[in-house]
Amino acid sequence: MRLIILAVVLVGGAVADAAVLREEGFEGALEGWHGIENAVAVTSDQAHAGEKSLQFDLSGGQSGAVFIGVGLPAAEEPRARLVRVSLWSRADGAEGGSASVQLLKIFPEGREPEWFDYLNPQFMSTPITPEWTRSEAVGLVDPEIAALQLYIMAGGSRDDGQIRLDDLKVELLERGVLFDRRRKDTIITADRVTIDVIVTSPDELESGSVRILDEQDRPVRTVELKPGLAHQPIELPTRGYYQLNAQVQYTDGIACSASTPIAVVGPLIPDAQRLASPFGLTGGGELFVAAGANWDRPFINLNNDVYKKAADEGFPSTRPTPIVAEPAPGKSSIYCLWPQPPWLQDKPSGDADYYASMYPMKDYAVFQDLVRYVVKQNPHQMEYVEVANEPDFWKGPLEGLVRYHREMAEAVKSVSPETKVIGPCPCTIKIEFLDMLHKLGIFDFLDGLVVHAYVRATAPEGEFIELVRKLKAYMASIGKGEMPIYITEYGWTVPPGDWQQPVDPLTQARYVSRSLILLVAEEIDSIIYFNLRWADPRGPAGYGLLNWESTPRPGYAAYANTARCLTGVEGPGRVLQVTPTAYLALFKKGGGTVAAAWDVAAEARLFLPGLPSYIRDMTGRPVRVNENYEVPIGPSPIFAEIPDLNLREMQVWEPVEAQQGSTLQLRWEPFWCPSPLQAGGRVVQIPPGTPCGEYLLIGEDESGWMGQKVVVTAPLEIGQVELTWPLDQPTPQLQGVVRSYAGSDDQPLPYRAIVDLEALPNGQAGLDLIARGRGEQTFGLPLSAIRFGRRYRGTLMLNVPTMPRFEPKQALDLTCVPCRPLTGAISELEAMDISEWGPFTGSAMEPRAVAPEDCSATLRAGYDAAGLRFLIEVRDNFHQQKMIPVEMWQEDSVQIALDLDADQPWRPNEGGFDGHKRIFEYGVALGPDGPMTWRWISHAEGLPGGAAEPRVQARITREGDRTVYDLTLPWPVLAMDGPPAAGSKIGLALVVNDVDQTPDDRSGLALFGGIVDRKDPTAFGTMWVR
Repeated sequence: MRLIILAVVLVGGAVADAAVLREEGFEGALEGWHGIENAVAVTSDQAHAGEKSLQFDLSGGQSGAVFIGVGLPAAEEPRARLVRVSLWSRADGAEGGSASVQLLKIFPEGREPEWFDYLNPQFMSTPITPEWTRSEAVGLVDPEIAALQLYIMAGGSRDDGQIRLDDLKVELLERGVLFDRRRKDTIITADRVTIDVIVTSPDELESGSVRILDEQDRPVRTVELKPGLAHQPIELPTRGYYQLNAQVQYTDGIACSASTPIAVVGPLIPDAQRLASPFGLTGGGELFVAAGANWDRPFINLNNDVYKKAADEGFPSTRPTPIVAEPAPGKSSIYCLWPQPPWLQDKPSGDADYYASMYPMKDYAVFQDLVRYVVKQNPHQMEYVEVANEPDFWKGPLEGLVRYHREMAEAVKSVSPETKVIGPCPCTIKIEFLDMLHKLGIFDFLDGLVVHAYVRATAPEGEFIELVRKLKAYMASIGKGEMPIYITEYGWTVPPGDWQQPVDPLTQARYVSRSLILLVAEEIDSIIYFNLRWADPRGPAGYGLLNWESTPRPGYAAYANTARCLTGVEGPGRVLQVTPTAYLALFKKGGGTVAAAWDVAAEARLFLPGLPSYIRDMTGRPVRVNENYEVPIGPSPIFAEIPDLNLREMQVWEPVEAQQGSTLQLRWEPFWCPSPLQAGGRVVQIPPGTPCGEYLLIGEDESGWMGQKVVVTAPLEIGQVELTWPLDQPTPQLQGVVRSYAGSDDQPLPYRAIVDLEALPNGQAGLDLIARGRGEQTFGLPLSAIRFGRRYRGTLMLNVPTMPRFEPKQALDLTCVPCRPLTGAISELEAMDISEWGPFTGSAMEPRAVAPEDCSATLRAGYDAAGLRFLIEVRDNFHQQKMIPVEMWQEDSVQIALDLDADQPWRPNEGGFDGHKRIFEYGVALGPDGPMTWRWISHAEGLPGGAAEPRVQARITREGDRTVYDLTLPWPVLAMDGPPAAGSKIGLALVVNDVDQTPDDRSGLALFGGIVDRKDPTAFGTMWVR
């Protein structure tokens, strides 16, 4: 069992039972040390003690590292121990440098930790000063660790110089706390569990406690640890996700802590039920089964030397080893035969080699022989073969992609007629793409449809399930409504994210559970969540339901509980909208009903008819019903099993419409009415201000349960509102949509749209409109008085003279930045003062007040045939820039982020950032040796991020307290052949960094978001190309 264990250090005096593991004065040769060739030497001068010390010779920005193994004496029994590392350091030059120490865990033979060692938190970091300084830190080591690797790194200075280290000491202390390592893992397939807390040297313990939290960081309880007891049990009496945090304090002043997540998920689902379910995960092993998954998706990589050799030998009948990993029994596998064999690709000369690229085959006869060979030689009968993975960017006409599917299907069926061949697996649900393939005949020979269902980090009740429903409707419209649908990938990632914006682990868990509920209700044949755990800790690891070290995230407990509740349900589910933000999903299971309920926006209460057999929260804890048969619901779903099938068969009456502030007469008396609606007998009151949308009232008569949908409307509702600037208009305008449910041709309803903006010269602008019944009105309100580059905050309000208490409002946050064609010098353009848009301090961008002489700036933006032009004039009473280019953002500099695809819709999982590939972040600064440029981010092919870009023309001057940045970004460094069309939009974010005296004082001016607090192109503003 691997647990996340971190140490919190309070170091006291000497520890009587400390054992010295290594003591190094660097007096002799560096025997046993590795990495010494990297700017490291042994020197005989400037030692702290003795004659020598370890010296790192550094040029500005460089770093050096050395490492050595340190053995650990075996523990006689499972217990925690502490390692204390101390060393002396000093610098000669190397201003701002530091040294850090990491202790990398070495597992016993057969327990390869892969990347895990390098994910450990930094053990100790110390700034380097011109005088010899002693530093020490203490860290926790668990019993599984056989040895340590001591990794010492020095660097990070802005100047050339030396960093010296001396008198290194590594000690083992008999102190520490851990959770029972003899338990198999942190995922418990039982209804309850007792965890043993082990305290080393308990007689020396002064105090200690274990704080237990749930997935929302709410306290469950705290257990005090008693001195003198080495083993102390902690009971987790119910299913659920738990975070256990232990802290201990010893009498000698040493303190440490340990933490681990635990998921108590309940007994395993019987195989007979699990293997009939649609639940799946990318991954395998015991934790796959423990989660309740059935479907997995192993890949057979056709880009394999084994297959090339077999082709050269005429595909012999002997089976090469290995071809594909032996799948574990007890699951349904969809084998994806991908990537393609590059030696068969009909690829034009000059095309870059990329493993995911897909081309037609040069010889389809050989390709079919290869496919037959793979299928025949596989150790297991392939029940399903998936032709490709995300072939959206097929190289060539789509007829070739259809042929590729047909050729593989024919080859598979020729040797395994029972195997179902499925495809085409676009990277997200694209009905237009599927329709083009359908018209070319792709569904004539496929046994099922495969799609991926990624969305842009949005909640599953929105575009995610809407696309699934549209897909089902489309398949029915082409006569393929009965064709099975397999979703072989979808998911949400936690930080640091991937192409998809990350969500926090709790939100991931909620989305996982709610998406599974919605997909089961739609009867999707396989629902494979991506992923269980990713082997490499970077990128896709964020999608995992397990942390890299195989401990559970809240999402794992949510998945396992959802699978346990919904495995075995029959037929489609019914998803009812109870309020505009709350949902009730009903499923038939045996002779009863399984209900799942949640509210995406707030904590609320929901009526649950009948006496449930169980009610569980999202991770499996029991939930109590109040005396009115109501349960608490919120963004985390709750599940209940009710031995009453009539609830699933509830008759729901056609919706009736009612306006805010009105009353409604029903045909029957509701038993339960959702807040804020109020029922008295058959009369329902809709209070003024009731949120618009759909509500469900529940009642009962002799025939069973009934539901009445009530759609609450307002006389007028504000729809989408945005700043636009048509090319034929001299000034921008506010364009909005108003939905009307009032007035008529005979009795029109006059109203006024009022824009109230802070700092607008006249305060307000308005437009008179008339509602003539149900429908939508689009209006455009010219904003001729706004100043370019300035931020205007305020509201759009609808004023109805005959309804004085009715004033719907919508917040506005408007900024207009033009980018004009240049016919002369850029200085001839109007300067935009951006000083007050977003002055900030710190990486969290906390607002700050700033004097103009401290930091203020103007911006001019234009373009010509050479490139995109910016002129930024900064007033700053202190200029500091000593950093290397990649670190220039830490001192006075300018960062510019651009999205040249801002006119295109976001397209999840299509490469780049949500399909936008021309996204960049550039930086410029005036350093001691002149202008510097850097490109931190690029999503364009051939323009790598993290690189200097000498083609950027940066003319930077400073006179007095003014720094002028005159910049040209040539079109090729923006992946453009020339200027964009007039009237188009460019995504823009700009930051003027300002550091006074020390890097700790970093602050600056921001124009739009997406650079400082987070790298997020969706937070960019718009620059209008004129």
